[in-house]
Amino acid sequence: AIDWSVNCGNMSAALPLYALDSGLFTASRGATVMRIFNTNTRVTTDATVKTPDGTPRIPADTEIPGVPGKFPGVELSLRNPVGAKTGKLLPTGNTVDNIAGIDTSCVDVAVPMVIVSAADLGKTAQESVDELARDQALKERLQTIWIESGLKMGLKKKNGGAMSADDLAKRETIPKICMVAPPQDDAHILVRYFTPQTPHGSLAVTGGCCLAVACLLPGTVANKLARGLPALTASENATVVQMRNPAGVLRARITA
Repeated sequence: AIDWSVNCGNMSAALPLYALDSGLFTASRGATVMRIFNTNTRVTTDATVKTPDGTPRIPADTEIPGVPGKFPGVELSLRNPVGAKTGKLLPTGNTVDNIAGIDTSCVDVAVPMVIVSAADLGKTAQESVDELARDQALKERLQTIWIESGLKMGLKKKNGGAMSADDLAKRETIPKICMVAPPQDDAHILVRYFTPQTPHGSLAVTGGCCLAVACLLPGTVANKLARGLPALTASENATVVQMRNPAGVLRARITA
């Protein structure tokens, strides 16, 4: 099955590289910003690449978790990411809901996501992907949580109809779900992310954006477990949130 309803950070990041290399888009000196409109989701993303000499040559100075070496980097900035599917930052109206006996935060930024404490599920968020994939009891419990959360969030199908429990049980894309824990190093939070049916080898770009916002949002499960982040203020500030996952650390810059 093909799901047309979500954005993919990996595929979006490839577009400016191809457009510059093929001559579809002209580089600017210093940095090049390309606006990408996703006709499936009706979302516009700004992709920025370094082009110091005004040519398609992009410096290989960027690393990402799980990929050895350095390569040309693309910074994706999602426009109006709040309420991507539900129209609300907190689709249930609460920072925390008790769902299936577990404190749960439902947050919708770039993608609707369900966030739970690993400790509440008897886990540490340090488990390997293979270990999580073999844990059928955990996956069944997570499915119960994301189904109840999806119903409470009022997630809809593409035709506008409400998703049923059966719809949510079969979905491969939304809502995403993750387990979080306090970090063991200089990252801000430790995470194990599911897509939602299977554990992810790292952390998706959209899921990372949502989790980063949740880390900054007072009262959420993620905020209570994150360490070393500044509090939000009345002034607009950009904060880089570092999220430790099985492949390394994903960084998201959140302006709030």
